[in-house]
Amino acid sequence: MVEKTLSEFGRVDILVNNVGGSFASPFMKISERGWNSVLRLNLSTCFLCTQAVLKPMMEQRKGSIINISSNTGQVGTPGLAHYGAAKAGVINLTGSIASEFASFNIRANCIVSGPVATDAFGEKMMEDTKRAILSALAIKRFGTPQDIATAAIFLASDASEWVTGKAFEVDGGYRVTHSQV
Repeated sequence: MVEKTLSEFGRVDILVNNVGGSFASPFMKISERGWNSVLRLNLSTCFLCTQAVLKPMMEQRKGSIINISSNTGQVGTPGLAHYGAAKAGVINLTGSIASEFASFNIRANCIVSGPVATDAFGEKMMEDTKRAILSALAIKRFGTPQDIATAAIFLASDASEWVTGKAFEVDGGYRVTHSQV
């Protein structure tokens, strides 16, 4: 991926690590294989893709790395311990990258997403679960892919050139609602 980008464009300016997936399971029923699979998909891919772009970004002395996490990585969620741990790892990894590579003018930030309405999201969720999630949001709607993309565009642009190591909550006010309880 990085080699193709470099051969076609001569540089790598932006990396967006946007992958996610899991399966619901009670904590005591998550197998080691299931645990490792979810961590590999959600955290290890972020680590490996970031490692791949850092050398060219260091050489060009500029870059923006944007990791997509989830509010599940900030708030314990029954049945999603493995996913939450992986997404918390993405948030922490972002801060480590930001502090280690700031001297190369490489910024790393994280978008902490709330529930986004995608086809896969809607297909898997029962209506009563959807209502419960909506009731937990200050802005009473699910996010859209455009909501996340808009935040990513800001973080990729020079408008955010003095921003690094931040976890931006783009979550419909989930944390605001829960901090008032």
